[in-house]
Amino acid sequence: MPDSCHSLIVVVDGLRAGWLGPYGNTWFDTPVANQLAADGVTFEECHSPGPSLLDNYLGWWRGEIRGLAARSSSQRPAPSLPALLRSAGQASLLVTDEPEVSELPDADDFRDVLLQARHDSNRTASELAATGIAQLVAGALDAMTTAASEPNGSCSWLHLRGLMGAWDAPGEIREELAVGEDCDTPSFVTPPMQAGECDPDVRFTWLLGAAAQVRVLDECLPLLLDWAERRQALFVLTSPRGYPLGEHGAAGPEEAPLHDELLHTPLIVRHPHGDQACFRVSRIAQNDTLYQLLARWHRVAPRESAKWLDEPPLAAPSSQLAVSLGKGQVAFRTAAWFARLEGDTTDLYSKPADRFEVNEVADRCSDEVRAIRELASELGLAEIVRDVEEAPTEASDGIADVDSAEPAVETEPTATANAHDSQDAHDIGTIQLPKLLWRVAR
Repeated sequence: MPDSCHSLIVVVDGLRAGWLGPYGNTWFDTPVANQLAADGVTFEECHSPGPSLLDNYLGWWRGEIRGLAARSSSQRPAPSLPALLRSAGQASLLVTDEPEVSELPDADDFRDVLLQARHDSNRTASELAATGIAQLVAGALDAMTTAASEPNGSCSWLHLRGLMGAWDAPGEIREELAVGEDCDTPSFVTPPMQAGECDPDVRFTWLLGAAAQVRVLDECLPLLLDWAERRQALFVLTSPRGYPLGEHGAAGPEEAPLHDELLHTPLIVRHPHGDQACFRVSRIAQNDTLYQLLARWHRVAPRESAKWLDEPPLAAPSSQLAVSLGKGQVAFRTAAWFARLEGDTTDLYSKPADRFEVNEVADRCSDEVRAIRELASELGLAEIVRDVEEAPTEASDGIADVDSAEPAVETEPTATANAHDSQDAHDIGTIQLPKLLWRVAR
């Protein structure tokens, strides 16, 4: 690790994991993202805490996941990441074209905040450099360079509206994607927002438009990657949420139910010296993973976070549980299940087999549903999950005080777990799951 630590975090709103080659996309090529994954660490199962930007940044900047707050072992809030950097004499810069991000509670802890004008175009760009993504990247470079001149280190945080902004990819990119398809090249630039079922033909034009925006991003990444390489900076690519396009009945993150296309986000980390290149982490992660990783990289980790810091440089604590909150909804992702709860309804999908969550199996898995609903109640989410039935004694006794509970079930790593993911599945740090849930999670 160099004497002065620099990092560049690129957050692209609306970018779902499944649109990148490292996460299985074969429809269109993303060569720069592919090379980034080959040079770095790919977290295969990173899941958003929900569509709220505030919830996402609580995870990134404070290491807090709102859905797990009821079982937190900490008695006081963690300091924000930019506040830790400031205390250590390191520069911190926030650049964004999203006013909501610049107004978040912890944004003031950054030494410098640059809010760029929103690029609300009503037509496709004439060339790549004229797109909103390219203009934000180009406009941020000078400020990033100034921050990186700080001898003690720097963190440049770049938040792009991404697919939440105008879909202004040049026409030739859209035309290339539409070759061989039975449809006209789409010309719209306003991101689709629609509640209810979507026409399949219309959905396909939306997919073409989204794919073109991802291609624009991929072609803009080299500027940022080269900048990070010249300064030996840690590089991170991630997203707060995906952009649903009618896969489960609605388009846009505000209207769509909690499902993979909204919650499964990319997290790819490149070490400046090529450490752990082409490494894949299969354990489930959420935004607090990045908080811990950056705190370690910049040597500002709070003392209570030191437990996992003896792991390899880019390892992170793994809980094997992700919790996501939406409007009147809660979702859980374990190694074996994805569950979405809304009122007294539970949708259950087998993981990782049912990647796109199309085969709902709750009516065949009553014990698993009961355990999951009990977990929601134990985590203090009863206002979302109503009418939770009284669970059997075995399940209700499974959650105990964190400091005194004994492991309920000996679990083995999944077949795809990496060698560095050696933490037992039942030992998840801030919470413990019911015995029954761990039985169904195996």
